[in-house]
Amino acid sequence: MPSTNPLRDHLVVSASQTAKSALDLMPGDYLHEVTALFLNAGMTVEFLLRAVVAEVSPALLFVSRNLGEKRAAIAMIRAHRDADVDKTWLLSQKSAELGFIRPLATEIAPALADFADDVDEIINRRNAVAHMYIADVDARRATLTALVRVADVILTHLGARSEGFWGSERRALVESLLAESADATRADAALAIHAARLHIEQVKSGLTPPERERVLAALEEQGSAFFQPGATEVFRETCPACERQAELLVRLVDDTSDFDALELIEWDDDDGVPGAVLIPQEKVAVQLQCPVCRLRLSYAELQAEFPALAALDRYEVEPRRGSVSEYEDMLATHEPDWDSYPHGNHVG
Repeated sequence: MPSTNPLRDHLVVSASQTAKSALDLMPGDYLHEVTALFLNAGMTVEFLLRAVVAEVSPALLFVSRNLGEKRAAIAMIRAHRDADVDKTWLLSQKSAELGFIRPLATEIAPALADFADDVDEIINRRNAVAHMYIADVDARRATLTALVRVADVILTHLGARSEGFWGSERRALVESLLAESADATRADAALAIHAARLHIEQVKSGLTPPERERVLAALEEQGSAFFQPGATEVFRETCPACERQAELLVRLVDDTSDFDALELIEWDDDDGVPGAVLIPQEKVAVQLQCPVCRLRLSYAELQAEFPALAALDRYEVEPRRGSVSEYEDMLATHEPDWDSYPHGNHVG
């Protein structure tokens, strides 16, 4: 992973340990082995979701249940300042609940939205064990398949090595589960395409060729009525089901990793102050929706079935125009790389 973040690193290491335990329990069919598998799988996903949030702001892991308390501010300072995780101190904190953390993690890593059902499956099985000591022995493989899918998305987002996370001795099993998952995803995409083709044939039925072209062209030009909230840029590509122009919705987030890449613009000639800032955009996911045949494919389905459409580097996006107040807020939280400055420039 690219930058130092003790709390994030602690959570990833913890997730690695519980993930390995979950995989190693796959052959077991005794109740205590199956329950341990589900518990470890659930802890792994929760640790990874918290690691995603910790990468952006470690303080968010504590803030929801500490609001209004002095200890909340202290937790924020400690989470940002300390070079190592003090486990004794960490034990005494009130950590934010998963219901607070999960949507934050999805906002930070939008690709997780395609795997909401996988997260639900893992967490629900963990809760069934923890709350009622109920475990479905036959659900072991499905749960571990969901686990490796979610982990793969988060590790990719964090820039962490999959082999180091799982251990080289589990590599073959992880790759096998991912391959099975990709096959199932491709099957889902094929079903969606088949349904879209049936729909377009219904639209065409009873229309003469000129009427058909007018109707399809009107639907194509009108576009889709629904767009998910959040920063998105729309591109047009040939639909794999009806061969009309479908919409490729590229999800964007602000890229502030390089503070020098922020460009101040619209300078006032009299006051010498900027009027706005251009913020580079990072492409994090893409999905397809066709206004003509109503085909919808998630990022995961595009990756499995149409990798060329899923390749984010094919989409050129413009920086977002932000306000100067946004720039000032970013500046307030920006930590300069002091090592790049001459020693004489250090304050104090």
